[in-house]
Amino acid sequence: MQHSKLRLTLTEYDPAPTPQFNEHLHWNASVESSGFAGDTEFVTSGRELQALLQQLATLDSTLLVQTEWGSGDSKEERFRILVRPNGRTGRLLVVVTLTAPVRETGHARHVTGVFGIMPNTLRQFVLSLRRVLAAPVEGTQIVLIGDREADV
Repeated sequence: MQHSKLRLTLTEYDPAPTPQFNEHLHWNASVESSGFAGDTEFVTSGRELQALLQQLATLDSTLLVQTEWGSGDSKEERFRILVRPNGRTGRLLVVVTLTAPVRETGHARHVTGVFGIMPNTLRQFVLSLRRVLAAPVEGTQIVLIGDREADV
């Protein structure tokens, strides 16, 4: 059985021209889960990513709250991640929704992946995101892989 996973690839980094402005990180996101797969692109600011990291740290320290975060472009949300405790098991549930426009029709294609992870896996994901934010290098990949012992 193949593990479900979320892959984020930093495709472009726009540094802040002055301290009053914010840097922008361009991402390609892909998800594979339960035989379905999809990908999209989105842009986020460094501040937005810091907010996500703070929420994930709170979740990791308490295992009581849920974290939900989305990003996209000026027209629509392209990426959404929800991480929450999976009951009282000490495991976490991850729900990733990607939206990509289908240029020929003007409609959007949605893919949702749902998988379980252990708290240690969340910590590794957070550390990887922090490293990218501290020293952004285009082409860097961050992968969140579902854990067998936390499968839903």
